[in-house]
Amino acid sequence: MGTTARILAILLTPSLVAGAVLRAPRLLRALLRRVRRPGELVAGPPLERTAADLRRLLAEHEAVKRSPQLAARSRRLAALEGALTDCALDAARALELPAPARPARLPLPRDDLRRLLGELSRSGVLLPHHDQFGR
Repeated sequence: MGTTARILAILLTPSLVAGAVLRAPRLLRALLRRVRRPGELVAGPPLERTAADLRRLLAEHEAVKRSPQLAARSRRLAALEGALTDCALDAARALELPAPARPARLPLPRDDLRRLLGELSRSGVLLPHHDQFGR
């Protein structure tokens, strides 16, 4: 019994050491994220990138909405509205604007998303076609 355990330990030790070395940076980053100083804010994506994503998604939403192909249009619109919700909420957090509560990883209702896009636009984010969103 003792010999088998020693042989297994000899065979598994290199794999365990290599796994620990490869996983250590990821584990360390996860621990540092959990042990932040109080009051330290988690940084999101830069506001310029979020605004560019919002503009791109609004243009794509408009293009899909006008598309004559009905087969995948509703699913594509739902996916775009989910992505628009994510970007709009990120931008609202970055600008410290009040944002509506999001229902469990679902897109915001179109009226709420239209209002949020309007608030973002009034606060200085350049958004084309936001006033026609969902119509």
